[in-house]
Amino acid sequence: MQDTTLAGATFRDTVFTEALDSTFVVAISSNGQYWAAGGRCGEVRVWREAGQRLHLLWRAHTDMVLTLAFSPDEGRLASGSWDGTITLWDLERGAPLWSVWQPTSVLGVAFAPDGRTVASSGNDALVRLWDSKTGTLLETLPHPAPVLAVAWSPDG
Repeated sequence: MQDTTLAGATFRDTVFTEALDSTFVVAISSNGQYWAAGGRCGEVRVWREAGQRLHLLWRAHTDMVLTLAFSPDEGRLASGSWDGTITLWDLERGAPLWSVWQPTSVLGVAFAPDGRTVASSGNDALVRLWDSKTGTLLETLPHPAPVLAVAWSPDG
């Protein structure tokens, strides 16, 4: 709650259990079991039990986390940052599976419906497709302007 003023505020039955940085992005897994938030200083937090219990906290990136996406099977989380990195996280072990860099800020990440591919986007007017198992770049697709977000249709 940096730069927040509590002047005139009334708190009743409130407990702050941790300090939070400015939140830039939030994602919720498809069944609502996991919630994630990415912050200004590169942190990613993951809560489980529908956002009730902090599960994981990572110093994931060196700059703002701008995008998050849960895999369809809810076992992984992709994070993208202003620093140009994309990291794929294992939610059970709490460990990174791989991290890759693109030469521009990562503005969007999304999993294919089958979970085998991750798409990323940025200011360089390209969409990149990555193998979600290895982090290998599969394809680069040009676009006429910066791509602010990516998504897959349910049909792939």
